[in-house]
Amino acid sequence: MQEQQPVTPLLYEVVEPTTEQTTVGDVLLGSFAVVGAIAVVALVLGVLCAGVMIGLRRARGQDKLTGRGSNSVRLGLGG
Repeated sequence: MQEQQPVTPLLYEVVEPTTEQTTVGDVLLGSFAVVGAIAVVALVLGVLCAGVMIGLRRARGQDKLTGRGSNSVRLGLGG
C-alpha cells in the first residue's frame, strides 16, 4: 500500500488596505462644515418663517374706512 501524505489546508489572510490618518485639522474642518450647514438651514428657515408671518399680517387686510388693521387698538401716544 502506498502511504498518503497528510492534506495541509491553504490559509489565506485578507489584509485590509491602510486608511488615511484622521488629523485634528480634519475633525475641526468637518465640525465647522456641519455647524455652517446648520446655520445656513436655520437662516433660510428663519427668513421663510418671517415671510409667512408678514404675508399673513398683510393678508388680514386693513379696515377700508379707517386705514388701520381691523384688530388693532390705537393707544394715542404719538404727537
